Amino acid sequence: MALILIVDDSPTEVFVMQKALEKHGFKTAAAENGEEGVRKAKAMKPDLIFMDIVMPGVNGYQATRMLINDPETSLIPIGQSPACAACAIVRSNCSKNSRNAAAP
Repeated sequence: MALILIVDDSPTEVFVMQKALEKHGFKTAAAENGEEGVRKAKAMKPDLIFMDIVMPGVNGYQATRMLINDPETSLIPIGQSPACAACAIVRSNCSKNSRNAAAP
């Protein structure tokens, strides 16, 4: 059974992602920030990491760079957290809609 590490500072997003993944048979673990995520990735060697980007302390970009540059963790696939991707899409649509609303 594959282990997926979710690195996200939002307890709600972690809960939703864990429930969805566990429903489909995956094991999950969570980390609240990039620093904890790097530590857990080294200790647990997950099959996949979902990484949020905007987090306090070590952010997702920094944590990803640390993992990629470490031979112990460099082969672990890292994806942007679906919750983070959804936020980016919403923000993008809001920006487009506000520009369109302002157009004469």
